[in-house]
Amino acid sequence: MRIISFIVCFLLVSIVFSVEGYEEKETFEHRSITREKILEIAEAYADHEWYPTVENIFHGFCNDCNKQVDTPDSNYYGSGGWIVGEKNIGVPYQWGGFSSLSGLGLFPQEDFDEQYTGTGGYSGTIHYGGDIACVGSYGCIRACGVDCSGFVSRCWNLPGKESTKSLPDISIKIKYDSLKPGDILDIPGEHVILFKEFVNEEKTLIRTIEANWPKVYENIYNAEVSVDGYSITLDGGKTYEIYTYEHISNFPPSLPIIDGPTHGKTWILYTYTLNSTDPDGDDIAKYIINFGDGTSEVTLNGPYASGDEVIAVHLWTKVGFYTIKAKAVDLYGHETDWSELTVTMPRDKTASSSPFLIFLERYPLLQTLLMRLGLQ
Repeated sequence: MRIISFIVCFLLVSIVFSVEGYEEKETFEHRSITREKILEIAEAYADHEWYPTVENIFHGFCNDCNKQVDTPDSNYYGSGGWIVGEKNIGVPYQWGGFSSLSGLGLFPQEDFDEQYTGTGGYSGTIHYGGDIACVGSYGCIRACGVDCSGFVSRCWNLPGKESTKSLPDISIKIKYDSLKPGDILDIPGEHVILFKEFVNEEKTLIRTIEANWPKVYENIYNAEVSVDGYSITLDGGKTYEIYTYEHISNFPPSLPIIDGPTHGKTWILYTYTLNSTDPDGDDIAKYIINFGDGTSEVTLNGPYASGDEVIAVHLWTKVGFYTIKAKAVDLYGHETDWSELTVTMPRDKTASSSPFLIFLERYPLLQTLLMRLGLQ
């Protein structure tokens, strides 16, 4: 009887903990983030000020983590390493590190300042300032900082630390022409870099933010694009694949502005321009147009630069009032509502009596084909 009671209690406790764990678990869908926020976090890591002491230095075998630890202090690392008793800028590199910074809304919290000072949730346990000994067990529980993938995981505000191998699993592979702030350059199993901006109009120079020895910092690289456009080779000959986080917040383009004649005659080809602006700066992948006369919708495939005018032409074969409708779709499939423009086609006796036009009325498929040819 006692055994049965114990088993029942154990199962009840297991169910309670399972339910609680399920309620607290956060999925990637709950972690959408804007490009502006990604850069805010990245720049905060690169610009972070901290004041290490001799207690943050360690070189030797750490029994707590069963690995060699070497902090990137100036005495060990040399120029660029952090200096005891002075203001240092940039969170230090820690192999396997996933430290957070306060004030950025990052979760889970593993606050770097509390770790290296031994305060707050880490009261009494001063952590070592980084670790560049990339051997042995992955990550030391007594050190603090971020490594390259830990840094990107924090910038994307992921619910856990991803690796250079797993980041592509939650990303979309993109071409160099589509590279935008907050995207990454990745060599699975080796290194990952966060893209910040293009430095020149030719897009041959890029500015990045990365966690590498000895800390998080900005850098500028020459970029050589591959033939297929999906990878780039940076200074030093390393080739990186290009990815964007699949849950970056993206907003649809603005309603297309349809500009053109609102009054006309049947059987005359009229020209209209479409213009839509994407708030994220994404290209417009395509425009979809319905001319309101029962003909098929027309798709104008791009990509088109955000804000560029796109031309569409059409003719109406019957008198009446027509509503032109158009929508824009960006590269990530986000589309606008329909915008509208009303046009009037009054009767034109001369045009309607043309034998050729009467012939076209008998063969609407030929009429549609001619209009499509006019769109090219």
